[in-house]
Amino acid sequence: MTTRSSRRPGRPRDPDHEQRRRAEILDVAGRIFAESGYAKTDLQVVADKLGIGKGTIYRYYPSKRDLFMAIVDRGLTELNQEIEKQFNSGVGPVVIENCIRTYLEFFDRNPHMVELFIQERAEFRDRKVSLYFETSNAECDKHLKRVQQMIDEGYLRPVPPQRILDVVADLLYGTIFANYLSRRVVDVQTQAAEIIDIVFRGILNDTERQRSRGNQP
Repeated sequence: MTTRSSRRPGRPRDPDHEQRRRAEILDVAGRIFAESGYAKTDLQVVADKLGIGKGTIYRYYPSKRDLFMAIVDRGLTELNQEIEKQFNSGVGPVVIENCIRTYLEFFDRNPHMVELFIQERAEFRDRKVSLYFETSNAECDKHLKRVQQMIDEGYLRPVPPQRILDVVADLLYGTIFANYLSRRVVDVQTQAAEIIDIVFRGILNDTERQRSRGNQP
């Protein structure tokens, strides 16, 4: 006689549901980390906001640190995808213009990301390189090739591509921190236009620019 098991089959995994749940956890936890700080954030509060058990959060993210880093990583991935899209479209300097605008627009939509950068540095001193720069360095080679192409095509001065990327990247990085820390209310398009003007045209008039070049060794 065959005995049938009384155990019912479990609900099959739903990858779409898991993806949505991960996104919900990251969205809510990101806001709470930004508002309360890493140390003061209790994952039970995150769970209560979502209407789930705290154990559900740990099923997706084994620790509070893992959750925090996943939030930062997702934001940086989205930023780099948007920047990469601009690098792969357009011709000449308009590519750089669009990248500058895209960068500033991203942080205008996601100002909490700057707060999370600050918290990462304060809380995780064991990390030699922040996730921001770790991710940026990983993307650098592709961007260097694109800048070198613009130099070869005659759009840009024959300046080392790494120097161009470093100067523009540092300028933008400083800008988002200045905006955030000063609680500066800015029109992103105006700020982008001002940065593009200085980056492309400099601050010297034509006469002074020629004299400055003449004084260079």
